[in-house]
Amino acid sequence: MQAELFSAGAAPSVTITGCQGALDIQVWDEPRFAIEPADAAAAVSREGEALVIHAARGDLRLRVPAATAIAVENHRGDLRVATVDGSVRLRDIDGGVSVSGAAALVIERDELLRRPRWPFGRPRRDVAARDIGTAEIAEVHGSLAITSAQRAAVGAVGGSLAARAIAGDLRVGDIGGSCEVGQVGGALELGCVGGSCALAGVSGSVSTGEIGGSADLRDTGAIASLGSVGGSLTLTDARLAGDFAPDQAGQITVGGSARIELPDAANLTIDAIAGGGVRGRGASGGPGARRVVYGDGSAQIRLIVGGSLTLV
Repeated sequence: MQAELFSAGAAPSVTITGCQGALDIQVWDEPRFAIEPADAAAAVSREGEALVIHAARGDLRLRVPAATAIAVENHRGDLRVATVDGSVRLRDIDGGVSVSGAAALVIERDELLRRPRWPFGRPRRDVAARDIGTAEIAEVHGSLAITSAQRAAVGAVGGSLAARAIAGDLRVGDIGGSCEVGQVGGALELGCVGGSCALAGVSGSVSTGEIGGSADLRDTGAIASLGSVGGSLTLTDARLAGDFAPDQAGQITVGGSARIELPDAANLTIDAIAGGGVRGRGASGGPGARRVVYGDGSAQIRLIVGGSLTLV
């Protein structure tokens, strides 16, 4: 397919607005922009050294130099960006989004897609981000997957969340579906989770809202707050810091059964009410209330468990 070439300048920049069709943006070693098909050049203009593509129709392939600043707005169609050290800013994307290699990824709030007369129906947008420096994502209508990032701050996610290999902090708002997070070097903050929640390898503190399904937390930092859990709860090597938010009052409510594996040198007082009884490390008994003290008992927590409580 023949491409049309344009000069890029010392600080390459591309703005794409109002286009329809699949958009594929790739990095290459040339100090120029290349657009395929060549007849799409009719939609191209320049603002200073910046390349502007407006109201193009049909699938587009754009090749850009490294470190290009890329902005896409009001786009209908799937979007794929593979860059090196560039910045990517997106808004009002009606389609799936895949971004890799960006030094900074910003996805702004979809104000246009919220309008009741948006002509294309409900927007569809799953987002996948890989090898990102920093990610600031206002919201995701579908599911979100982030793999390998320095840090990320995310608003509400309509579908599921999968995040892995985040070097620093990860903060996410409410999640409509399930949540799976692993290998976070900083603190982890989650809003409410509609489905199940699996967290592993979090070096910093952990805070979550209510969890609709089961929760499995393994090898995390101090659990600063944990909302009610609709299903079962598993805490492995749990560090219950006792510094819960005021409205939590140091309490975890679990609809199903709970299994808590404590560190060897735990200093914790557990006041538990378990519908299926309490058993395990230093505790045994049938349904009802039990108090169990480990070490000096300095941290305190109250557990209300619909099923059985196992302490290991």
